[in-house]
Amino acid sequence: MRTVMGEGARRHGRIAAAALLLAWPAPAGAADGGGTPAAVEVVWRYRARGPIAVAPLVAAGRVYVSAGDGTIACLDAATGHEEWRFGARHRGMSPPAVAAGRVYVASSDIGLVEYHDEVRVEERGLLYCLDASTGAEVWRRRYPERVLAAAAVMGGRIYVGRMDRRLDCLNAESGRRLWDFAARGDIPSAPAVEGGVVFCGSEDGRVYCLDAEGGAERWRRDLKSPVRASPVAAGGRVFVGCVDGTVHCLDAASGAALWKAKARREVSVASTVAGGLVIAGSADGSVYGWGADDGALRWRFRADGAVAGPPAVDGELAVAAVEGGVIHGIRARDGGQAWKAAVAGRTLSPPAFSGGMVYVGSGTNVFFALGPRRPRPKAERTAPEVTDEQLEAALGRVRGFIADGRYRDAVVVCKGLLEAREDSAPARLELARGYEGLGEIRAADREYRLAVQLEPRSAAYRNAFGRALARSGRLSEALAEFGHAKAIDPRDPAAYLNAGRVFLTQGKTDAAGEEFGRARALRPDDPDALLCMAELAVTRLDFAGARAHLRRVLELRPGDPAAREMLEGLRE
Repeated sequence: MRTVMGEGARRHGRIAAAALLLAWPAPAGAADGGGTPAAVEVVWRYRARGPIAVAPLVAAGRVYVSAGDGTIACLDAATGHEEWRFGARHRGMSPPAVAAGRVYVASSDIGLVEYHDEVRVEERGLLYCLDASTGAEVWRRRYPERVLAAAAVMGGRIYVGRMDRRLDCLNAESGRRLWDFAARGDIPSAPAVEGGVVFCGSEDGRVYCLDAEGGAERWRRDLKSPVRASPVAAGGRVFVGCVDGTVHCLDAASGAALWKAKARREVSVASTVAGGLVIAGSADGSVYGWGADDGALRWRFRADGAVAGPPAVDGELAVAAVEGGVIHGIRARDGGQAWKAAVAGRTLSPPAFSGGMVYVGSGTNVFFALGPRRPRPKAERTAPEVTDEQLEAALGRVRGFIADGRYRDAVVVCKGLLEAREDSAPARLELARGYEGLGEIRAADREYRLAVQLEPRSAAYRNAFGRALARSGRLSEALAEFGHAKAIDPRDPAAYLNAGRVFLTQGKTDAAGEEFGRARALRPDDPDALLCMAELAVTRLDFAGARAHLRRVLELRPGDPAAREMLEGLRE
């Protein structure tokens, strides 16, 4: 039984990623990018019922997506149409594995359970085998602890790493256990199966090599740092990334060390196999390319943040997702940037890359498919004239579309308005909101900035842009916009409330209290200010004060849903 602190450290530890490529093809006379598109765009979206934090899997024209509500969905890879969805018992989902018409996925749970007068950490896990065509359950197997990693499926067998220091080998058809192996630490990642042997990494800092048939240990190697992601076997070698930022190359037959390389922070090696280069993403915000033969650094690509899981590789391109909602297409032969895209959601899953399409999930429950940006020839026509009355009426329709979640309709109408009134700041602002609703964050950012440029002395526009920046996690930029809004209209409480919410998000309760206090000094009975004061009181565990603020909100604004919900949760 583990301590709560130990589990929290493991659960919130940042794991970066890597991929391997064999002999990199460099076509003679090819231009930079080798036919790689210069830009990509969102082709389709799928809204899941929970956050998507683990890598999707693409197989036979389908995409399998595990979500944090305890479901796995099977989508058509070309259209995003949901073919089936399966609900597991627990919310913690592993990445899926697919083989021979079956899908293998684990769901896990962890919680505090009271036994008499003692509180313990209790874990549980289930491994499911599903029919790949229908999503129907074929069999399930229970485990006493969690299963976090994807299973490795090879030769009619399943190899499963467990969080109780064991590696299981099961019959893929029936789920019957064939053998298991006891390591000295938890096994949070999928093993690699190659040439009749199984390689697995463990939290104890060791890599184990086992006989695939019977589970007998052939060798072990102590790397002195936890191994939290899958080893990769290729060309008689095993590549392993560790929490201390070291990548090790071992001889597959003996476990002897051949070379090691170092990033500045945590690295894990997983995903595509092919020789020539080891391409690794790190929590230090860089993607590295090392020579697979000697470990020499060939190139380093500086991304916008910690790399969110293994880069996906296909042909001449490596694709890395970065915390903050940014996806980079990187030329693998030289580490140059092929393209860059941004999607909604500050946290992203590791990507999958297949057939020129990139698939990635977000912490905002949206799954994205991106493909090459299509040319859009402009039709030669005269822009229509729009009167002020027509403009205002159209903007009213747009606001209704946004309220109803019809973001695509809002964008279409705003684009039509801007053909006639290119300098309309209100149309730019609503277009930005439409793009944001669609998850097209770069386009939304551009339109918000244009709206502010057109109305630089509008506190309302500054506040709107600042709130959008805060929603995307760019808190320092948001505070700067709210600062401009205060300078423009120091009597408007909106900017103080917005800034206070950001400080509250950052855990800076004193700063938040000062901002909320300034807003209340301007308007003592502003319901929005009272709601903010209630949130602050809850943070400070002043539940009586929070209830008083919420009751006052309901006096001023009867039926306010946010106040009612908070008050319901604070019942005495």
